[in-house]
Amino acid sequence: MTCLTHQPFRLLFVCAAFFWLGSVAAVTAQAGSLVLNSENDFFGSAGTDRYYTNGVKVTLIPEKPPLWADRLGDRFCRWEGREKNQRKVAFSFGQNIYTPRDIERSDLIVDDRPYSGWLYAGVGIHDRTARRLDTSEVILGMVGKQSYAREVQTWWHENVIGLNNTREPRGWDNQLANEFGVVLLRERKWRFYEQHWGNGFGFDCITHLGVALGNIYTYANTGGEVRLGWSLPDDFGTSHSRPAGDASGLTASEWQYPDTPLAAHFFIRADGRGVARNIFLDGNTFADSHSVARKFLVGDLSVGVNLTICKGVNLTYTHVYQSKEFKQQDLAHVYGSLSLAITY
Repeated sequence: MTCLTHQPFRLLFVCAAFFWLGSVAAVTAQAGSLVLNSENDFFGSAGTDRYYTNGVKVTLIPEKPPLWADRLGDRFCRWEGREKNQRKVAFSFGQNIYTPRDIERSDLIVDDRPYSGWLYAGVGIHDRTARRLDTSEVILGMVGKQSYAREVQTWWHENVIGLNNTREPRGWDNQLANEFGVVLLRERKWRFYEQHWGNGFGFDCITHLGVALGNIYTYANTGGEVRLGWSLPDDFGTSHSRPAGDASGLTASEWQYPDTPLAAHFFIRADGRGVARNIFLDGNTFADSHSVARKFLVGDLSVGVNLTICKGVNLTYTHVYQSKEFKQQDLAHVYGSLSLAITY
């Protein structure tokens, strides 16, 4: 069953990537939003380079969805007795990097998580009413050497930080084998309470429920977010490309910017997951590889601030506390997420 590492599946990923790029090219002439997201444990753990150590993600959200996505959304999103307010389609591309705690050891560290990377492209369809957001997303990618996580981390340490100022990653010979990955995600969000006071100040509460299926991740998650601030955007809360995946794909103000050119709010967000599959802990699906004993129940607690600098430019910083993901893990993990959204 090692066929998932062979040429036909690499070719499938390449074809899917070209399809993704073609769809993006077809809609870039329209007005829309570009979201740039960077996550790193440098923000939260003083540059420790461990566990989920780096993630980058680029998301393009055109003003109008392409015709094929609109028709597909009509088949999967039913709105009986409800008015469909708006639909968005998000095209995303990114890479995540995972390492054990001690990256200077070149031997296999059997009681720590495997070296691994995840290079992926995704398409998400988002349908909303005034109070509800439904998201369906398909993500395709590669794990293993063809994620190019080793090259990215090594280049960054050698050329950007400098090896005199950081530890040299030496254990990538032990990373997971190449594997083509598929993840299907479904999530629903509700804004179930909101309160507005004078001078534009407001408060709201958003909850979510989701599920992911695939050889990369299989889990069910739930949680919520509370926001307090000035000129709250008409959206469904803050998103970041956290390790367990976030199906929302939209950051603040993708739906509607506040009436004022400047806005700010604070938020706190919690998410809990029951995890049945995490390839970055369980190891390869169809080949022998390093693995650790994964915990079934894990969670994140996030706090942050969102700023609308001017109409069309939105900046978000999130500080994430992540519970232990595997039984041998000696420390919980902390990292930061920085997101810039530009509407053009």
